[in-house]
Amino acid sequence: MLRLSFGGGSFRDPGALHANVMVQLDSVERRSGVVAKYDTCPERLAALVEALRRKDGEPVAVLVDEYDKPILNVLDAPDTARANRDFLRGVFGVVKDADADIRFSFFTGVSKFSNVSLFSGLNNLIDTQRPPARTP
Repeated sequence: MLRLSFGGGSFRDPGALHANVMVQLDSVERRSGVVAKYDTCPERLAALVEALRRKDGEPVAVLVDEYDKPILNVLDAPDTARANRDFLRGVFGVVKDADADIRFSFFTGVSKFSNVSLFSGLNNLIDTQRPPARTP
């Protein structure tokens, strides 16, 4: 399993999101004994997913918690929000490209997928949000 969480990060400073993802990938690599030797997040994530698949012999589960926080927390700084969105688009694009090595992916957040435009490359997305309760 590969888990990324953006719940505890601060993403206002340039490069903070990149550093956050690299630290999380470091942690996954350390725990799994896998080393992906790339300096960019998308390539490193792709190599890690492939290595985990080979190591365990099973497709990898990818869990991403609060995928939209790096954008939502900086809406008052449009340039940073845009940069964070573009960065995440590149990272999450790996999930589509690595579908042969991924059993399933699960993303949590408060934004609708279609409103964030991060997932245009992903297929078969299912929004599991419950519809609002009806009042009598």
